[in-house]
Amino acid sequence: MNVQQYCFVLVLASSSLAIATNLNSTLTDTHQSSKHNLFARNINTKRPTPRPTKRKANRPSRQRTMKPIPTTTFRRGDLTVNVPSLGIRLSTGMSVRLLARANKKVRYANGEYSSIPFHSMPDGAAVIPLSNGKYVYVSNSEMKDGHGGVYGVYFSRNGEIVDYRRLLRGTTRNCSGGKTPWNTWISCEEYGQGQCWQVDPDPGSTHFLKPERTRLGQDGGSFEAVACDDRDLSKPVFYLTEDAEFGALRRYRPWRNSGWDTLHEAGGVATIDYLLFLNENRFKWTTDLNAARNSQKKYYRNVEGIDYFDGEETSGLDSLQCKKLYPLFTQHTCS
Repeated sequence: MNVQQYCFVLVLASSSLAIATNLNSTLTDTHQSSKHNLFARNINTKRPTPRPTKRKANRPSRQRTMKPIPTTTFRRGDLTVNVPSLGIRLSTGMSVRLLARANKKVRYANGEYSSIPFHSMPDGAAVIPLSNGKYVYVSNSEMKDGHGGVYGVYFSRNGEIVDYRRLLRGTTRNCSGGKTPWNTWISCEEYGQGQCWQVDPDPGSTHFLKPERTRLGQDGGSFEAVACDDRDLSKPVFYLTEDAEFGALRRYRPWRNSGWDTLHEAGGVATIDYLLFLNENRFKWTTDLNAARNSQKKYYRNVEGIDYFDGEETSGLDSLQCKKLYPLFTQHTCS
């Protein structure tokens, strides 16, 4: 397999945060040295330097130049700021404020309180922009026996809390999930017969408070997280992890992007296949679910988080057991 530009990265790490950096090999131990603790944007990809262009430079634009957003690279374990009131430590340059506590009502900016308490066992979450210019923090609840779900903390444009709602109810062990290109949230149930639910947190949407089970989970499983390769928005590709020793990483390829319906029956024909390692350096996609499960058991048991990084064409995926990192380049893979 020629490993080139486009890749997904499997991070098989411990419970501490691991940040993938070395994308020039197909296996990296995330606990080797400090050079593996930098953000992906600092990666040296070893691409050749382009030759100078002979074209004339364009005239200076009259548009106002925006100042670059300041960034800080935070390294794991560099916890130098003590916050005694919350019992936590932060990296230098970060700040924190308490928004809510489990089982207590959420206080709004106007002094009022939410009608329901903040959910217990919060897990996977994302910030999603809304059609009215505001935004919402969606968060799963990993409660058992039908007491899980998805909740949303709503913010004004100035970052003030204005509302708190339940967006999905009656589900079990909603662990992590992922955001779609059309700004909805996919919530994954992590138990034997779990499913993946699409939730629209936007009050201005026709699907608001009308969550639906997606086709991602098929017959059920102990699902964890979702990532979307949206390089081609007309045909986004979704990846779903299963947090089980004998699980399988799924790839869902719809025939077209139809927004909400892309992940449902109304979205038309879709292809689902599974990740199969041939060895620690080569892989392919297969329709043999049992073979894929055996592959996961051998190489990357109990897979957890996965994400796609725009611009670097990579995704990070982690496990609590194997403590390894696999960059999976998807442009030139085995057929």
